[in-house]
Amino acid sequence: MLSFVFYRALSNLYNSNQAQLTEQQFVNLQHAEQVFQARFEQQALSVATHPNESKLLSNSASFMVQLDSKNTIYRQTFLTKEGAIAHQLPLSFIDKLNNAFVNNTIKATCCGYTKLASNTWARVGLSQLTDQSWLIYGELIDTDTSLIKQISAYTSRPDKLSGLNVQSLLFKDFFKPADELEIQLKPLHFAQIHQQPLWLIFVAICVLTVLAFVLVIILKWRDPKQNLDKLKQEIMSIKPLNSTSNHKLGSTNTEDTAELAESINAMLDELYETREFNKVVLNSIGDAVIATDLKGVVTYCNAATYQIIPVDESELIGQPVSQVLPFVNRADIDKLNASLTDVIRQKNEGAGERYTHEFKRNLEILFVEKHITLLRNSNHESVGTVMVLRDMTQSERLRQKLNFQASYDVVTKLLNRHKYEEQLNFAVHSAKTDKREHILCQIDLDRFKLINDNAGHAAGDQLLHEIGAILRSFLRKTDICARIGGDEYGIILFDARLKHGLAIIEKIHEHIKSYRFIWAGKVYSVGASFGLTEVNQSTHNSAEARREADAACYLSKSQGPNHIQVFDSANEHLNSHHQAPQWAAKINDALINDKFELFFQRINPTVGKSEREHVEILLRMRDEAGILLAPGLFLPAAERFRLMSKIDRWVIKSVFTWLSSRPSIWDSVTLSINLSGESLNDGSLYGYIIDLHQKVGFPSESICFEVTESAAVNNLVTGRELILRLKAYGFTFALDDFGKGFSSYSYLQNLPAEYVKIDGGFVKEMISNKRDHEIVRSIHQISNAMGMKTIAEYVEDDEILEALREIGVDYAQGFGIQRPAQLKEFKPVAEIISNVVIQPQADAELNSEVTIATD
Repeated sequence: MLSFVFYRALSNLYNSNQAQLTEQQFVNLQHAEQVFQARFEQQALSVATHPNESKLLSNSASFMVQLDSKNTIYRQTFLTKEGAIAHQLPLSFIDKLNNAFVNNTIKATCCGYTKLASNTWARVGLSQLTDQSWLIYGELIDTDTSLIKQISAYTSRPDKLSGLNVQSLLFKDFFKPADELEIQLKPLHFAQIHQQPLWLIFVAICVLTVLAFVLVIILKWRDPKQNLDKLKQEIMSIKPLNSTSNHKLGSTNTEDTAELAESINAMLDELYETREFNKVVLNSIGDAVIATDLKGVVTYCNAATYQIIPVDESELIGQPVSQVLPFVNRADIDKLNASLTDVIRQKNEGAGERYTHEFKRNLEILFVEKHITLLRNSNHESVGTVMVLRDMTQSERLRQKLNFQASYDVVTKLLNRHKYEEQLNFAVHSAKTDKREHILCQIDLDRFKLINDNAGHAAGDQLLHEIGAILRSFLRKTDICARIGGDEYGIILFDARLKHGLAIIEKIHEHIKSYRFIWAGKVYSVGASFGLTEVNQSTHNSAEARREADAACYLSKSQGPNHIQVFDSANEHLNSHHQAPQWAAKINDALINDKFELFFQRINPTVGKSEREHVEILLRMRDEAGILLAPGLFLPAAERFRLMSKIDRWVIKSVFTWLSSRPSIWDSVTLSINLSGESLNDGSLYGYIIDLHQKVGFPSESICFEVTESAAVNNLVTGRELILRLKAYGFTFALDDFGKGFSSYSYLQNLPAEYVKIDGGFVKEMISNKRDHEIVRSIHQISNAMGMKTIAEYVEDDEILEALREIGVDYAQGFGIQRPAQLKEFKPVAEIISNVVIQPQADAELNSEVTIATD
């Protein structure tokens, strides 16, 4: 009875389940049709958007047919089961399609079923894309994989429903509604429990019970918390800062924690890659990077740290940073601790300011710039500081060097001109506002150029340095000494009256006068000219004070070496020098507007006649009123402001032009042109003279260049070179004012001149002064021995001329010979003599004619 009840229960259960399975088959078929409809609509949208493309969107066996408004097929695309693309559907299908459109038996809908070919069925849909086109889309039904077991034509029976299987559906052919199709669905199998022995059910229940019991035991044995604790211990054993420690979790993890361990390992790999990257970057930079904790204890240092602090890592890590930094000044330790405290207290990442400290490294002092930044963790909590140390030693030394060069002279180590001007401005200002009195002194070395040219620039620099040391040794701490030019010095004696200032300057003067400069085994005497002026309330500005000191120094130098001159506004000579800038402006105006005029003075032989007549070219300048000014008024200013080279070129060009227009005197007259010391140093003067001479064409023997002894000696090297080059070209030379300057006969050997002009200071006093008479005789004898002819200047009367004849001097020049006259009035001596001879003869003939007529 129990078996029967159990069997009936199983049968009812089976029927109920079977009904549910059949209903599920219909639901699955509807779902398949809905999926097809979605693909159909997507395909229609694709064709409508891109009408010229015929691409099938489905990857399964499908086809697409497009028709125009005349129901004419113009495109067919077929994807076969094998994956091949064909453009022709079966003809039977195409005929059925054409008949359906001709008979108008279909309408735009989705979806339906139709027969494509023998044993080939398809699910199809029709869509009108536009008024001009239609789209038919279908997908082949694969009975092996789909829910449909079989599709066949339905044969009519008296009772249609009775002929249908419970798992069959009846549809009309999509293109031929008159035909009906039977679609059989695949059955869904359910366990045939009622067909199996009952004991199998009990066995299955027992097996399941045993498996459940075993599973509970296994789960209890594999405790997840225990595996997690083991994983936690492995993670805790990893030391992030230790590069030698293992940073991988072991492979002993169970299945429960294996995936978690793998994720942690991946995270650790990324963490260690980042750490190694940061380590390489920090060790690559040149700045020292030191990390500390909140107590200032060093926790990390990069490689550059040990370049600044030459100690081992063990002596740095774990030590207070204030104790390991080698400060020169102990006060910097307190500053460092205060900076660390401020950064941590303010909790501002940019709070640390930049400071420069001095560090000791062995025997070297380093200048190190320090910057401290706050270090935070991921929770933005302060955990320490990062200190960056940058070695600024080279930059600091360069800065100090630039600062020194901005204020000091490199050679003498004295203040330079810029700093001197600042101090002078301060002195003038303090004199005006505080009624203070100061002394301004300008010093010009007398023989510097001679030593610099003969011994070389290194000797010149050493001389300047030694003179600077001498000057400093006599000055007070409050006084200022500077190098303001090539061989010029400036001194400011603060709060000193003239008497006190003169006492200091005289001591310096006596020391330099007795000082001897030794270089390369040779001993040189050095002289200096001093110009002083007072700086007081009456001083208008620093420029005026400089001009007064410069004028006094210039006048001192013009008096000879080793002189001291105090500026006095009542001194006419000083005033003329003081007004030199105005003269310089007038000279420039004369050069531009051609206000210079050429004069000449004859140089006659003392005995007999010479082969060529000698004439010296002189220069005059007209002022605003048209008055001719003597060269003594404007040439000093021209020399001070380096205008002599321009004047010399103007004279050379004017004389060459004048001489080129008078070829009749080319072979009988020699014109002497003076060259200044500035022109001797002009490297381009030789080219200027040669280019100009080649244009005019007169013989080079018609020109004699005169250079003063002092100018030639001061420019001995360059002057000698210019003289030799011009002599090689055919010009002659005369050494002017000989005996006035250095009076060293040895220079005659280095200055190859044809003429030596004895300084007029000796000539005009030779009658009354026996010493001057003997000097003139000595100069003549030495010059004669060297093959040079002598010319005496300042010959003012016949008595001097007769004395020169007795000595044997070759030529004489002066007011006793001829007063200067304009060059445009020049006539050769031969022409003047012929005119003098012809005039008496004409007078005699006239008197004879008158006598005859009277008779």
